[in-house]
Amino acid sequence: SGPPGTGKTASVKALAKSSGWAFLSTTGNDLIGNPAKLDELLRETKDIRPTIIFIDEADDVLADRSGFGNQAISVTNKLLAVIDGAGGKVPDIVFVAATNHLEAIDPAALRGGRFTEKAVFDLPSTSDTAMFVAAWQKKTGAMAATLTLEDVVSERAGLAYADLQAILQDAVNLTITRKLGGGSGTIQKADIAAARRRVVGA
Repeated sequence: SGPPGTGKTASVKALAKSSGWAFLSTTGNDLIGNPAKLDELLRETKDIRPTIIFIDEADDVLADRSGFGNQAISVTNKLLAVIDGAGGKVPDIVFVAATNHLEAIDPAALRGGRFTEKAVFDLPSTSDTAMFVAAWQKKTGAMAATLTLEDVVSERAGLAYADLQAILQDAVNLTITRKLGGGSGTIQKADIAAARRRVVGA
């Protein structure tokens, strides 16, 4: 669980890749809106197991059922039954759920044998932001030599990784536009500030 853009989906994809497991993805809203979706996912796993089935925005399907309609309750009950192994546990399938609102998840979904292992994804600290930007610069070499890591990290700690990535990419786009006009082809401090305003509005 954690705020949007903190790397929940990317982490599960990385886990699947590093373990050699297939990765299938859906959302809580998809499961509620299409009751056949869970069966489709399970059929798809037959030929590609072992598989991680990732449910993003899981609070849509795993929230307290007292406020659900009959169809939503039915889908939630079916999902929990599949995880429990009703009708025979499906081997080599792991369900991973992501939510921005862990407090909204029905306690029944968090009991033993279901979604019992939890990982919290916090917004990055100053040092986390610095490591992220340093790794990006090492990979791209896009920033001007006069632009220090402190210049980029300043006032950007606490932004989600997705926002940081978007700011850096927008700064690249600004630089490309300037270079086409005959200007500098590397990212300047002003580009980072302008990109932040465009991406997060501050």
